[in-house]
Amino acid sequence: MTARTATRAGLPIYSGLLLLGIVLFASMGGALRPFDAERVAVGPALAAPDSVHLMGTDELGRDVFNRVLSGTRVSLFVGITAALAAALVGIAVGATAGFLGGFTDDVLMRVTEVFQVIPRFFLAMMLVAFFGPSLGNVVVAIGLLSWPQLARVVRAEFLSLKSRDYIEAARAAGAGNLNLMFAKILPNALGPTMASGTLLVAQAILIEAGLSYLGLGDPSRVSLGLMLQQAQPIMRSAWWATAFPGLAIFATAITINLMGEGLTERWQPHTR
Repeated sequence: MTARTATRAGLPIYSGLLLLGIVLFASMGGALRPFDAERVAVGPALAAPDSVHLMGTDELGRDVFNRVLSGTRVSLFVGITAALAAALVGIAVGATAGFLGGFTDDVLMRVTEVFQVIPRFFLAMMLVAFFGPSLGNVVVAIGLLSWPQLARVVRAEFLSLKSRDYIEAARAAGAGNLNLMFAKILPNALGPTMASGTLLVAQAILIEAGLSYLGLGDPSRVSLGLMLQQAQPIMRSAWWATAFPGLAIFATAITINLMGEGLTERWQPHTR
């Protein structure tokens, strides 16, 4: 095994550990700081980073470090829950299409293609604008628009696995379709499914950040996209107010994306 191959093989582990560090940092880091994320005038307005305010303060004197922690928690929550919602729909559609085949497969794949050609971000904007900018609506909008990618992966796995000998043996023993789909085939398709689902988390985080930047996020929650929007007028005089939220979005999304790509290569070695 070459050094490059070893590095690529360890990519899921390295990125997973880094992601764990980000999660722990976002979850526990706030307990180490004396400032509330929404408390104003905890320090001078637009104070540069120092030993007291590690990432400086914004135009209202709020601690940027604590706000980044809170925003990262929101991003992770939206990313994970939206990916889970997309997984429920994607697995149901992909499993049904791949297992039943024929007319059912054709219909479900045409529906999937329709959702794939629609720009997710703009449709998410429309849904959130119509139903209201709450965190729940953001999660539902992203989840309902992100399932086609996962559905295709699950369908491909079901098409490959449903003709295996152990499936035929289970069918001959009297196993029903639901038992075959979710007790026999799906457990063996979880590897590629989880790898694809991990990529959905990163995509959901970026979509949520974009929606919040445009003012369509939950106004009652601190989010990284909202921080970027609020700091836009002062980005030249207070670079830290935009730099640190932007770095948090980048670091979180790229770490999850690298982990997803590593898992994909592990479960699909023929694509290397």
